[in-house]
Amino acid sequence: MQRFSRMSPLAAPLRSLFALVALAALYGHPAGATNAITGHARVIDGDTIDIDGHRIRLHGIDAPERGQTGLGRK
Repeated sequence: MQRFSRMSPLAAPLRSLFALVALAALYGHPAGATNAITGHARVIDGDTIDIDGHRIRLHGIDAPERGQTGLGRK
């Protein structure tokens, strides 16, 4: 018997993205690394964040840019 989930179609990809970001944060740098970036984070667009003046692009994330509708037209 097949069970149907009532979750949003985006729930599974968002959980996967959260897990990926959490793993990258935990294992991205060796212990004792001194080049940590700290501060208030702002979302610039779908795949870019800014932490205290440092722009960080999230590698492998294909998200629409600001102003892009996602309909194939820029």
